[in-house]
Amino acid sequence: MRSQRGAFNIGVGFGFIICMLAILFFPTMLDAFDDMGKTSVTTLAAVTTGVSVGNASVTLGHELLGDNTDSVLAITSTNSNDAPAPASYSSITKALTIGGLQANATHTLSVDYYTDRPDNYLDALVSIAPVLIFIIWLAIGGIVIWRAW
Repeated sequence: MRSQRGAFNIGVGFGFIICMLAILFFPTMLDAFDDMGKTSVTTLAAVTTGVSVGNASVTLGHELLGDNTDSVLAITSTNSNDAPAPASYSSITKALTIGGLQANATHTLSVDYYTDRPDNYLDALVSIAPVLIFIIWLAIGGIVIWRAW
């Protein structure tokens, strides 16, 4: 039969290991907060540029997150001579102006961007699940330490 002192040390050690694991994974949990309010969306568009014009306007299906071109993740084109980049955005018409396109050509553009997450409670719950798991792990570690104390 083990002494109470040995059980105490094992219980406290196990509790501290659980708490340390929770703290170790906390930065990953914090990244979940960044993703809570946004979701990634892709819009496809076929555009034609003018003779001396190297930009085109694409109407997005959803509003750009924060009405800011920094929310554009990637723009790809079927034209290999293009170097597409977001130039400006109009929140009124949801039109994204894309520069860096070859003039006098037809382009099929794919725009990946962040938009506001729809008001769906399940999506919100899934977004905060890592934080809830973190709190549960800390609570389990605390309970183990408290019971061994």
